[in-house]
Amino acid sequence: MKRVYCWLFPIMIGFIPVLSVSADDDDYLETLEDASGEPLHTDMSYYNDRKRPPVRLTGREEIEWGEFDDTDVTTFRTTATGEIQFPITKKYFGSVSGRAGITTTNFSGDNQFIDTGKSSGRPWSDLYEVALRFRSKYVINDRWGLAVASWMTSRWEQGSSLSDGLRGAGAIGATYNVGDKFNFIAGVAVSSKMLTGGTSVNPLAQFSWMIDERHTLSTTGLGLQLRSQWSKAITTNIYAKYTGRRWRLDDRNDGVVNGGSLRDRKVPIGMGVQWKFLKDWQLRGDLGFVAYRKLQTTDEDGDSVDSVTSNAPGVFGSLLVRRRF
Repeated sequence: MKRVYCWLFPIMIGFIPVLSVSADDDDYLETLEDASGEPLHTDMSYYNDRKRPPVRLTGREEIEWGEFDDTDVTTFRTTATGEIQFPITKKYFGSVSGRAGITTTNFSGDNQFIDTGKSSGRPWSDLYEVALRFRSKYVINDRWGLAVASWMTSRWEQGSSLSDGLRGAGAIGATYNVGDKFNFIAGVAVSSKMLTGGTSVNPLAQFSWMIDERHTLSTTGLGLQLRSQWSKAITTNIYAKYTGRRWRLDDRNDGVVNGGSLRDRKVPIGMGVQWKFLKDWQLRGDLGFVAYRKLQTTDEDGDSVDSVTSNAPGVFGSLLVRRRF
């Protein structure tokens, strides 16, 4: 019985955020997406050892296919990320990261499968995103710590502007270590809303559980992932999560979606294989399927204009290259 509880407890904890948020709350979904990241290194030797430098550059290319009514939608997303971790004091550590990306979509079939305010042509143009994030952690003792993060993100359609899609957020939480194998963080996040103004306040809860020397179970946004270290060079990740993004649309002159947005919510389930093929280089490939995907347009007040759900599970794949300096 104790063995069963050891498995169920972290899984139940991981879904605390799911129970506390509406599935339509894109501000919360984006906050979780933007807040996710690898844990900060809180061992000073990490920064003093030049063999393990704290600067990291990442490039990622993703492709996704889905079918909506009689239209095939193929999405290409390219992102570049840079991050540097640094010690502030012997017990206070921080990181600064930036991200930029572009999403291009090809449509095959009826372009009017969803109302985005255009009477003809592609329903939306290229989509852009940028983000700047600061994270820090203060180590109180062997068990307790304090984590603080803040970030600015913007997602917008070509023809709109960076300022139209701008959102800001901040989070604070307490971290707790249960021995050397279980780490838990609980806190609260405050974020601004893209369209209607004001702020939203939501809980944050994450954990990481080292099951044994090879396997680690952890949260990833609104989901779970199992990481397995098979050798010094090969690592696999199996994951499932609920994620969502929102882009500010350009104003339309021939439709009702003026000052509105495009929402993209989905449940990807996949597996990634990471290969450290050189000293400071990593290559990762992911494959999987999208169990559920919903596209929705809203007006300037955030009210729904139109929505469409995929006919069947879609597929996705990605390739990531990471370089440490």
